[in-house]
Amino acid sequence: MSSVIDLTVPTLPDCWDTCGNCSDGEVKVVEWFVQPGDSIKAFDPIMVIETEKTTLEIPTQMSGEVVELCVAPGDVVREDSLLLRIKR
Repeated sequence: MSSVIDLTVPTLPDCWDTCGNCSDGEVKVVEWFVQPGDSIKAFDPIMVIETEKTTLEIPTQMSGEVVELCVAPGDVVREDSLLLRIKR
């Protein structure tokens, strides 16, 4: 039996809020590497997010089929923001 799982923005490093070297506080979606219908494996990079000072590829935490992208390039996200849904 398959189920749909929500994937969210992972916990960002504590230093992003304290030292200011990596983040100005706003995190934006830059690019998706996957689309609905794509099969993904755990730890595959699925997207790029960025701040004014750094860019970071986000991997998936599990394998499955992409069902829905919940944010678009240019959207601002925070920790625990819903990114995509996958079917396992």
